[in-house]
Amino acid sequence: MKLLAYMILITTMLYTHVAYSKECDHVKPLNNDTIISVLKSGGFSYPISKDAMYQWVGCYLYKETELSVYYYLNTWGEAQRSTQRIILIVNGRQYLGMYPINDKPDLMEGALIKFNYPSQYGNVISLKNGPPKKIYLDGETSNLFK
Repeated sequence: MKLLAYMILITTMLYTHVAYSKECDHVKPLNNDTIISVLKSGGFSYPISKDAMYQWVGCYLYKETELSVYYYLNTWGEAQRSTQRIILIVNGRQYLGMYPINDKPDLMEGALIKFNYPSQYGNVISLKNGPPKKIYLDGETSNLFK
């Protein structure tokens, strides 16, 4: 069962692609060790696993601040449950918070993190006015939290 979960995780990483925002082309994605260090020092509220996937989605410049966006997927337990989040990191060194999500984002265009959901159920997280405290996505309202 664990082997199957790892195969699914690897397949997801290899065969799906998040088109990322070119809003701040000069910003380079952080490596996993740096992300883990930023999360630990910033009060990340979940167990931090080196087996989790941290995938660069993009970056948005908001009032001279670089908001880096990462897709987080962690598979855990006997039943191979998974946790998915959008993680926000400020200026490459400060963990800001995360949003719970049900699926991987499709792409990031400018300030918009887009998902493949019908618009009436919420399909965008907009960073245009900074990270929102609440989002409506896939029919659910969620809060930015640590």
